[in-house]
Amino acid sequence: MMRYIAALLAFLVCTGPAHAQDVSFGLIPAPAEKYGSIPTAKVPFIGEQLPSQTDLSPHMPPPGDQGQQNSCVGWAVAYALKTYQEKFDQEWEFMNGPGSIDASRVFSPSFVYNQINGGQDNGALFAPAFNILRDQGAAPLSAMPYTPNPFTSIPESASEAALPFKIDGYRTVNFYNPDEVKAQLVKGFPVIIGAKTYQNFIDLPAGEVWRQPVGSFRGNHAMVVVGYNDERNAFKVINSWGRQWGSEGYGWIDYGIFSLVVNEAYIAVDLEGVEAKPVERVDLETPIDIWEAPELTASDATITIAPVCQSMICSTDQSFTHLTYLDGMTGALGMRLTGTVTVPEGVTGSAQIVVPLEFADGTKIQALLPQFALPSGQAAFGTPYLSLDGTGITVSWYAFIPYCAINVPRAINSGCAPPWPVPPGFPLIISNVVAKPTLFIDDFGVAEGPAQAIMLRL
Repeated sequence: MMRYIAALLAFLVCTGPAHAQDVSFGLIPAPAEKYGSIPTAKVPFIGEQLPSQTDLSPHMPPPGDQGQQNSCVGWAVAYALKTYQEKFDQEWEFMNGPGSIDASRVFSPSFVYNQINGGQDNGALFAPAFNILRDQGAAPLSAMPYTPNPFTSIPESASEAALPFKIDGYRTVNFYNPDEVKAQLVKGFPVIIGAKTYQNFIDLPAGEVWRQPVGSFRGNHAMVVVGYNDERNAFKVINSWGRQWGSEGYGWIDYGIFSLVVNEAYIAVDLEGVEAKPVERVDLETPIDIWEAPELTASDATITIAPVCQSMICSTDQSFTHLTYLDGMTGALGMRLTGTVTVPEGVTGSAQIVVPLEFADGTKIQALLPQFALPSGQAAFGTPYLSLDGTGITVSWYAFIPYCAINVPRAINSGCAPPWPVPPGFPLIISNVVAKPTLFIDDFGVAEGPAQAIMLRL
């Protein structure tokens, strides 16, 4: 039911020229307290070092030009997001040939923007646009072509055509940490951003990287991060100012200024197998402004984790499940956590439980081996993937991490090999550790289990 995620884009289907003096914007920034109330996306578990580059642009619709309408948000969540998602969901291509777009396989920005602009062409917030896609879906461009005017009408036929193409929900992304943005991209999730733009960004030459804001502030704008390149030290974005802007509609933003110019970042998850049920039409005179983040289809999933003493020597009067674990495959001594997970009916995809580790005071425990690290460097480990067919399941899970992979105090340093025998009465060092399991469906965090305190004595 949940699959590929795309954090939204910002561009358009037209391919006409965009001159610096003619560009439009249209993003109304979210109030800080409202933006902060939206749950943050969990960082997917990579299990290795991040690659030096990733590029999702081959799967994106061609960049276009929003013209003089302030509809960049509509272009982002409808034309870009749903076109990207449905390309994978439906296993179709959106191009009929070189330069020819199949209008039935790309989605109308007007269907979204015309419902969230309050009857005026003054731009829009992201959150109402997400809610349109969640509740009503996205209409194909063939059912509702893009026109700068009018900017309030919604044909009934477009509403009917939109019903099969919905999102399940959305989350914010921690854009202050470039590695978290990279991790979403590596897992195939474009990251939609709201950014402050300046004159030198509007004038960005082909192939150049935007290294610093110069000139006057021009406006808040929606774009989508579609890749990164460590050699360039920059994120790749797709824009909505025509193919004559930047490099055929694409540009680069330096890692160093990314968190300075970006105000918001999101990813959204697709909803597959949607039943086409009619929904109540929106009052076009009243802007939609719903800030409560939607519950995901898999939010009813539950996770348990068994208590455990992790030590060379655990007291026999403690009712823990086991002491420590010698992994038969790796020969390493380490931590093996177990529990159960219940996933409700109707959820399909690949499930994985990821368990980050931190100290009891909330400090993140750093990893010593890259295959047991989140992109931030925090120690974490995950289960094998489990295929979900929609029937609902309750199964046991386990995950293992060797002690040599986690940066905690220890009295015995033996690498990953078991330090047997431990001398009687040897003064081991105690660390109070907390494990926090999260269920991911298709690499999107959907449910959290209870935190489990662990006494680690090494």
